[in-house]
Amino acid sequence: MNEGGKQVSLVFCLYLIETVVYYSRMKNFKPQSLVLTLALVSGCGAMKNLDTMQASTQDMTTTTHDLAKKTSNMADTTQHMDGTSNVILKYSDATFETMRMGGGLEARQHSLDEMEKASDQGAKNSCASEYLGSMEFQFWQPKLENKAVREQLMATAVRDFFKKVREYIIDRKSVPSLANPTVFADPRTKNLFALAASLHFINDYQTELLDKTASPPVSMLSMIAEGLKVKSLEESGKIDSASIPAYRKEVLRSEQDAVYILQVRQDFLKLSAVTLASSSVEGNSPSADQLKAVIALASQKGKWVPNFDARNNEQVDYDSTVLELALQTQIFLGQLSYPTLTDPVVNLLLGSMNVDGVNSKDTTRGAIVGRFKTALTSSVEQPKQN
Repeated sequence: MNEGGKQVSLVFCLYLIETVVYYSRMKNFKPQSLVLTLALVSGCGAMKNLDTMQASTQDMTTTTHDLAKKTSNMADTTQHMDGTSNVILKYSDATFETMRMGGGLEARQHSLDEMEKASDQGAKNSCASEYLGSMEFQFWQPKLENKAVREQLMATAVRDFFKKVREYIIDRKSVPSLANPTVFADPRTKNLFALAASLHFINDYQTELLDKTASPPVSMLSMIAEGLKVKSLEESGKIDSASIPAYRKEVLRSEQDAVYILQVRQDFLKLSAVTLASSSVEGNSPSADQLKAVIALASQKGKWVPNFDARNNEQVDYDSTVLELALQTQIFLGQLSYPTLTDPVVNLLLGSMNVDGVNSKDTTRGAIVGRFKTALTSSVEQPKQN
């Protein structure tokens, strides 16, 4: 086989290998999915056609005595091989897209089904992360695909995401009231909480694929932020609509829902951080019962001290991260002049927390608790003056 044929074979095989590898890493990957891959690999018979053509070419050189005719035939065969190579490249592109779309859709649907079936809030949060982590843009192949492909994958993800989010929104005028004890009894609200809390999730495989490239990893959160920020630039005439990437346009088409899920996110993450800090919750996601229990603290008079003694340094550090994520979303909304809609109960819980009463134990512990306190101070929203 000539060098062109070998390169085509290599590209095609790389497509298939990359596809199988990244889907085999997914939690919801099913071995049955390999059947499709094996069926498609059988298409490598097209590769054998290149070998057959090579043999035919060799036969021509040994049986043809007319040099001019031989040269002409060789040229025709080479052109035929080039055409076959282009067909294989197109075939491999279609194979790769089919595998990614099929595997991703199956994984996302499974994650959503599990999220909706779960009753525990922590379990719902985990399923929401898996859902976001299985979106096709998380598996964009920088060595095989251009940036236009990536942006199209991102646009599709944003469009599909908000289509799903709308199924869980009850009232966009306010975040779900945590003062209402039945709020955690509504499965739609709990699903909305889970998706909002997981917006920042980036699949580890995306990070690996983009390592040492000029393309930074993206998340649903970063795409929403980019889309909302471009609104004022477009309206002020600083950029024209034609220059706005498709995924940012998709965000703007769902602006109200995009803002709302950020409002829900910052509110729910604040409550989660307070809950984790006030109890000996195991893991990183409090349950609905634990969230309801900490809300009762808001009815107490005076300050209350978080139960950091029951949590090690790594856990307190995680609590700080959750609160910082909430604060980042709160600040972002403010920068774009969107209201935060923070639940008064959550704001009261944050404002009455006495971190100064925590036993810091040592220098390391003191630094970690100090990080939590810094985020806490900025997270408490002051009443607006009329």
